[in-house]
Amino acid sequence: MFEDIQRVYRAYPHMLHVSICQSALELDALAEHLRSFACFYDALGHPYGLRVADCRVLSYLPDVLTEAQWDAMTAPMAQWKIHDRSGQMRTLRLHDGRLSPVAEPPIFRLDDAQIEALMQAGEADLLLSLLGLQPEATALQHVQANHDTARACLAYWQRRGSADRGLLIAFARSVFKAGAAVLKNSQRTDALWVAAGKFR
Repeated sequence: MFEDIQRVYRAYPHMLHVSICQSALELDALAEHLRSFACFYDALGHPYGLRVADCRVLSYLPDVLTEAQWDAMTAPMAQWKIHDRSGQMRTLRLHDGRLSPVAEPPIFRLDDAQIEALMQAGEADLLLSLLGLQPEATALQHVQANHDTARACLAYWQRRGSADRGLLIAFARSVFKAGAAVLKNSQRTDALWVAAGKFR
């Protein structure tokens, strides 16, 4: 059993698939509790998957959920730690007033603003994946820096008022090729933007 756990633990070099939960619940009960939050519904009742085992998602999920939703998800947790993009452990905040899990959790619904916030928070990881720069293809010392650069590219793209994702990808590819420092020079950044529009 321990060897199986170790194999899973080492499967992903940056550990972004591993979080550590401390709970009084038995493992099966804890898994069942978390499973009830692995899918959420929008206002129209459409289901969506939520990657509650992905530390990248867990890093921003507490800011997207309401306090009541986060308390419901974390109710059985005494402590919850995740790996961050630098490979360090970070403790998620837990509210003292969270309730014990109920036998039948309420339907997990997110409103339009929360769904938009989830999408916005995951944009940088999606962009890195499209560029072939996802964490498993990146040396650990560059994972956080790449994420910061992707976020900066997204911010620039949004400031330009573009909705052209092909242009975003071409621009970001140029930025990564030139080096993230190029973003500190507005003239060079603008030049890369114009070139991306012409040659993408």
